[in-house]
Amino acid sequence: MTNQSADDLPLDWNALSCASDSEQQLGVWTVEPGTPSRSALRHLTSWATTTYHPITDR
Repeated sequence: MTNQSADDLPLDWNALSCASDSEQQLGVWTVEPGTPSRSALRHLTSWATTTYHPITDR
């Protein structure tokens, strides 16, 4: 993957298939811990992360 802010990010991936429906797949992208790619990916994901504020009874 290449990103303007993070440059090249070598990512590993796996596709997991659903046993009951072979047309359903889940793609999982990972990066090696402790690498510059890990830091860059963490930086990129922080842009999309939102803070969860649960609704509580008052």
